[in-house]
Amino acid sequence: MALNKKTTIITALAALILPVAAKHHAVEPAAETGSGCDALTGFYGIGISTGSFSASDGSAEDADGYTLGLSLDIAEDTNIFLLYQDYDGGDFNEVTAVARKSYDLIDGFITAGGLGYGTQSVNGSVTSNALVAQVRIGTEIAGIGLNLTYDHNFVLDSEVNDDFATIHLVGTYQLTESMRLWAAYEWQVSGDTLVEKDDTTSIGISINF
Repeated sequence: MALNKKTTIITALAALILPVAAKHHAVEPAAETGSGCDALTGFYGIGISTGSFSASDGSAEDADGYTLGLSLDIAEDTNIFLLYQDYDGGDFNEVTAVARKSYDLIDGFITAGGLGYGTQSVNGSVTSNALVAQVRIGTEIAGIGLNLTYDHNFVLDSEVNDDFATIHLVGTYQLTESMRLWAAYEWQVSGDTLVEKDDTTSIGISINF
């Protein structure tokens, strides 16, 4: 099942990239703002999600749900970003809110760093509250946005969750001036948690208001 999900996201990303790449052979410069490089940065985005999860007792199962992202720009290069993910009808959910600032550190790429707060809940009970440190890098190639985000959760008060980290890979395709199609793949790369998010895939639409 996990292999099928990975195949799905690879296929989705390829479907975004190949039609445009066939028409544009030269690499275009990155967008002037961070919102151009992230499906859920500077955008309101919603999508359907599916994932593989492992419990602390060693059991594993798949679950479906949805992802919701909302960003509020508070300066030209600074925003507050909220990400909500819900699986299995609310049995497992995560909320992350991060204030982050973008930097032009590498030519052709937008980089960003941020700090915020995150919670993880299982069956309606909060399993951890955490300080979240985030690093992101993104670019655009021939109108296709690609970016990678690393979140490290420093757990503050939990008897079941240790510190943990996740990585998000997001690809976007511009449909209209204000609308994008996005596809994302996320996996937990470190940490012991009551429920480990082995990997999840999401596909959705984002709108720039």
